[in-house]
Amino acid sequence: MGLPQVSIYVRITDAQGHRHYERLNRRTPQLEPGMVYCLRYEIEGKRKWETIGTDLQAAATARVRKESELIL
Repeated sequence: MGLPQVSIYVRITDAQGHRHYERLNRRTPQLEPGMVYCLRYEIEGKRKWETIGTDLQAAATARVRKESELIL
């Protein structure tokens, strides 16, 4: 089993109120005010989503913390 992977996604809500998620592109992130960042990871084979908020730096910090938690 490899190291746990935690990815940052952007939650997008369309005009009808439907949500979908796009993985944040680290090289050229298209940052817009009000974007909602989420973490995606797996625990015991089940996909988990965790909403972080609108701060990219907080999402990056939360990602590192969650990876550390999953290793232990």
